[in-house]
Amino acid sequence: MPQTDTIPVSASIASTGKGIRYIGEHCYAYNTITLTTTPTVLLEFTTGAGYIVARISLYGGVSFDSTGELASGDTSGLKIKLNDVITAFIKADSSQEDMAVPAYYDVIIPPLTKVECEIMSVSTASAYRAAVGITGRVYGAE
Repeated sequence: MPQTDTIPVSASIASTGKGIRYIGEHCYAYNTITLTTTPTVLLEFTTGAGYIVARISLYGGVSFDSTGELASGDTSGLKIKLNDVITAFIKADSSQEDMAVPAYYDVIIPPLTKVECEIMSVSTASAYRAAVGITGRVYGAE
């Protein structure tokens, strides 16, 4: 039997963006950005019928020199909102003497919850990058 060129609907493709993805009993959301001093929403989605035990991680701000090597960084902050209520802030500083990277927040996200993660940097440099990731286990979803 010849192999098909299509991807079955049961397959999952790793990707980034503002939404959440489900793989069996697990979920994830990843996104990256070039930081600015203007707050920017990196993740925004509404969860499904199950509740999620998750870790939200902030990686940033990091800078890269002209050769693509890691250079100095700066401080960035992530505001986490559940159903439009601020529930946590995460601060990340890429200077190792100030804070280890990544910074994270462990959370239980109830079913049918709007999740929003907004990031901002104190730096005005244009080369700083940051990333936010949510990884978790879904319970109670059918």
